[in-house]
Amino acid sequence: MLATSFSRLRISFYLRQDRGNKQAHPVYARLTWFGEQKNMPTGQFCSSQMWADWRKHDFSKTLVKAMASSLQRFEFNCNESLDIHIKQGLPFSLTTIVNHLVGKQRGWDTTLLEFWSEFNEELEVNVGIRHSRTLLEKHRRSASYFGEFLLSHEHCSDIRLLLLLPRHIDAFFLFLRRQKQLSHNTAIKHMQQLKRVIRVALCEGIIKSDPFRRFSMALRPVIPRFLSIHELNRLQAVNLPIHRVSLVRDLFMFSCFTGLAYSDLQSLKLSDITEVYGRPWIFAHRLKTRSLAQIPLINDAQILLERYKALAPAGYSFAFPRISNQKLNAYLKEVGHLANIDKVLTFHMARHTFATTIALQHGMSLESLSKVMGHHSIKSTEYYAKLMSKRIGQEMSEIEAAFTTHKI
Repeated sequence: MLATSFSRLRISFYLRQDRGNKQAHPVYARLTWFGEQKNMPTGQFCSSQMWADWRKHDFSKTLVKAMASSLQRFEFNCNESLDIHIKQGLPFSLTTIVNHLVGKQRGWDTTLLEFWSEFNEELEVNVGIRHSRTLLEKHRRSASYFGEFLLSHEHCSDIRLLLLLPRHIDAFFLFLRRQKQLSHNTAIKHMQQLKRVIRVALCEGIIKSDPFRRFSMALRPVIPRFLSIHELNRLQAVNLPIHRVSLVRDLFMFSCFTGLAYSDLQSLKLSDITEVYGRPWIFAHRLKTRSLAQIPLINDAQILLERYKALAPAGYSFAFPRISNQKLNAYLKEVGHLANIDKVLTFHMARHTFATTIALQHGMSLESLSKVMGHHSIKSTEYYAKLMSKRIGQEMSEIEAAFTTHKI
């Protein structure tokens, strides 16, 4: 760590090796004023070797020399800010100076990944209060993908927000589709995370122009897949002697009987289940929408619940054992094969199966289904009704074709 001093303001520079990537790390400054300390990013990024060269005052390399010039300019801005506050003759603290410096830097020196990192830190603070941990993980993954994109296409580890152009947005989408081999809708979901960060930068006045202005965020319509009642019966009846496989089957079946999504099922606690009119009900807020799901449990769901309640260790508050979504979906493919189901099972298919095969096909109204599913709007529920109408039309066409074939 190297330090300079001006008047009673001390400035030390250090490399944040816990951030960035293998190629580059952010350079931070530590400002000390009468015992008060504040850390802030300088907007500079460099490798460990460049940092070692700068510490030895070896400016023979162009990049090291440029970084040294930038850090000198940063020192000058700190000293200038201090002079301005002293000349004003008003009470001030180190926080006032740092805020002034940040205000000067943002708009010309703020980098996207550094800003995104700050955005994620704020998300993490609000996990469980305003946001779910799933949203935080999505933003971290999207930021990681953008870092990979910059290294492979722009040959840099970060980019200033002011230099972010519509061509970067288009190129990032193509990177997700081609290099990462993501589907159109999955790639758009990552673009949505980036756009949220850009929207914050726009609101704070860091940038004036939206690089997404010509980019289409439209999702392609996807018809949800679900199981028929016969496939459900085969899945329920198949003998699965291995515990990890039978657990995954039971979790899937419980979701088919209740419509709970993976995150809601994994966070379901025994305290969320209350007996009403002689039947146990689930009353729990969905993690995604915070809407209240109100689910009466049918007998098959009650059996599964009691089975794992009996197997749980003393003091265990969750309704079912915890398992990662990745493992769950991997084991589900094995379950589908053993049950002789000619469909690739994913856990979210259980929620679609509940809405269609279990609920709508047996006469549940859209209003009731909306409450059970915990939908924020009944428009989300109406989609399943349209899906069932389309399914009925397809089946009738198949009947008509078969009748025509055998007609004499």
